[in-house]
Amino acid sequence: MKQRWMIQAAGVMSAATLLASAARAQTCGTAPDPACCVLGPVALPGLSGPPEWEDFDANGFHRPELHDPRWSGAPLDFLTYLPGSGSPAWTDDVAVRFLSHGTHLYVSFQVQFDDDGPSGDDFVYLALTKGGANSAVALKISAEGGGTVIPAPPAPPPPAAVPADTPLPNRLTVGAVSYWETPDATLATPNWGSEVSVAPPWLVGARWDRPVVGSPRWAITLRIDTAALPFSPGNFRAFVGAEVHHSTGDVVVGNRTPKTDTDTDKIVSTIIPHRAEQWAEFSAPGTACPSGVSVTPSDIGVWTGAAGSPSPGSLTNQICAGGSCGSGNNVFRVTARGVPNTLLTPFGVRARLRIADWGSSVAYWNYGRWRDITVTPSGTNVFTAPSTDFTPANGWHWLPPVDAGDGTSAITIDYVCDKGSEAYCPKLEDESEDHQCLLVELGQPSPAVQFQRKAVYRNMNYADLSTVETPATISIEGLAKVLGAAEAKERDVYLYVETRNLPPHGEEPLWLPTKDMERTRELARNPIAVPRDPRLGGKVPGASKQDPRLAAAVANQMARLPSRLDWLTRLANSGETFHNGLPIRNVLAMGPEQLLDSVWPTYRVRVYYDSGRTITVGETKRPVLVPMVPFGYRLRHEGPFYGITHALAGGPGVGLERIAQDWYKVRIKSEGAVEVVTRVTAEEKPQRIPSGCPTCPPCPECKVEPRPGSCWCSVVVPGRSGELGPYAGALFALAVVLGVRRRRRSRER
Repeated sequence: MKQRWMIQAAGVMSAATLLASAARAQTCGTAPDPACCVLGPVALPGLSGPPEWEDFDANGFHRPELHDPRWSGAPLDFLTYLPGSGSPAWTDDVAVRFLSHGTHLYVSFQVQFDDDGPSGDDFVYLALTKGGANSAVALKISAEGGGTVIPAPPAPPPPAAVPADTPLPNRLTVGAVSYWETPDATLATPNWGSEVSVAPPWLVGARWDRPVVGSPRWAITLRIDTAALPFSPGNFRAFVGAEVHHSTGDVVVGNRTPKTDTDTDKIVSTIIPHRAEQWAEFSAPGTACPSGVSVTPSDIGVWTGAAGSPSPGSLTNQICAGGSCGSGNNVFRVTARGVPNTLLTPFGVRARLRIADWGSSVAYWNYGRWRDITVTPSGTNVFTAPSTDFTPANGWHWLPPVDAGDGTSAITIDYVCDKGSEAYCPKLEDESEDHQCLLVELGQPSPAVQFQRKAVYRNMNYADLSTVETPATISIEGLAKVLGAAEAKERDVYLYVETRNLPPHGEEPLWLPTKDMERTRELARNPIAVPRDPRLGGKVPGASKQDPRLAAAVANQMARLPSRLDWLTRLANSGETFHNGLPIRNVLAMGPEQLLDSVWPTYRVRVYYDSGRTITVGETKRPVLVPMVPFGYRLRHEGPFYGITHALAGGPGVGLERIAQDWYKVRIKSEGAVEVVTRVTAEEKPQRIPSGCPTCPPCPECKVEPRPGSCWCSVVVPGRSGELGPYAGALFALAVVLGVRRRRRSRER
């Protein structure tokens, strides 16, 4: 099966799939967008309060799990700002959670990919003002190992399981933390003073190394006592970032633009901008605010069923083109989650859909040459069009909302692309390239809801083996426009082949865990919502507490809450695991892509371009690599097989150089592109591994010494011909065959 993909620099969508793994461009924290929301933990019966990987309150209970269900109260956000640009890009290398409870802030840094795991060369960063005050603190934390292991809690009564990860996390080492303070981070040049190389008394942290089961690869969690800072009332500002060291260079990301060696407006030896105005604004801890509306890759695609109907049908990655299209009118479906139940007016939330024709995109999606699919009689700006434009006659369908049981609902929008006089819609430049990239962006005609994840792409295609072969175009077109004319230069581009759950080719038959795969895919499509007590959930946008709509929504949710909470409590304490040992309870706090990565056979190529910048660690300058959009497959196979093999090669005339295990490099001209080819195969026959050579006994009578690396020893030695035992017959047969071949060659001459 052949397909074609396109990867562009730092956030350009793959123009050869329909959508890709999601990364959220943070839209909060900078005017005119509202402040980012810091939510509290969700609570289940017997599991209230914040995440507690150590026994912080000395009550004899703690839960050293990275995916503690209480973390699900905070959305998983990706750090999408890159060095050298003020625009967010689509990256998924590092994610964070921000959570508040009482006088403590909780932060979880989750590094999705690191080719050599956590070490003293990897760092996470956090800077925040002391609440509404101008004073601020900044942290630099190394991922070095060696800290003491956090012990598992006592075993609970059966059938509940010990809620602990394997391996257990470690406390941060004594030398892992450095911090700075300034009395005023609003000055043009704040005085950050000297680095303090010891953990401050208001900080507790843990390091998580996860080399085998689960996603992310490693993590660091922090607990900050805001009363000890102290934290003043009011909104605060924060910078969150990470520096992940790979064998080819460092990836530097943040929730706002991180700094490198050439930047002077930073805190020394960090990536942190030195002024608070360069950070994102967050609501004061404890402020009632919504978690926001979101969309994921599993929520978008081409719908195979009838427009406006919830079933039967499924979402696919493929635009129906050419003669196989039936009516020729492709139906595009988008599901948005987290819409408050008081704001379910049809088309109060809207979706803009665009595709990237082959070779038409640039580095950052907001600079790309996208072609709109969705139109109304008033034009292509669906966010400002009057509500009267959104009718079935114009191709728009609003499906009945689905209550999530947490005070919000999922809404689904269908759009039928009208072919007009064409054979199908949307018309493609090349009908064979029907795996197009679809960019989905959410919006609204008037400010009513807050968006937690506003746009997504998808380039992880579901593929059936035995063999999948994919040409992929890797383009750095557009960097000069985004970064400036000075960046119009030839560049090295690095590719890393990341594999998860791909068994090597071997001798024994294997079967994929299809049941677990389907369970996780369904959970990715329909994440489990852990409800908050609606009476404590704070304001609902667009409604007051006297609003009868709110009262009805709360009453409905409260009626269903006991049975739902009972089921969730059993799940949170379950000892059941997936086939690979991943606890099923972890799904309550895992992101959709993390869940799929943990169970599905996954082949992903991560792509980075050399920015020309450096980052200095100690005395060493290291190149800064900028993430580009990864691409790959979620793989399926029916029946037995003997392992999965894969290969990556340059296309015609492309010099793809292998520089290390799973790392490749290619040189691309300014604004240029190259083609590479991936190949993944489910091996249908066992790998025949030759048996080892016999150990030859000492042979002083031998006239010829055995050749190095060969299995030759004395075949016939006077008085010792029986020593070869079972090997003698095989060697005799081999000698006969060789003799026959020699005689044939002699006759041919």
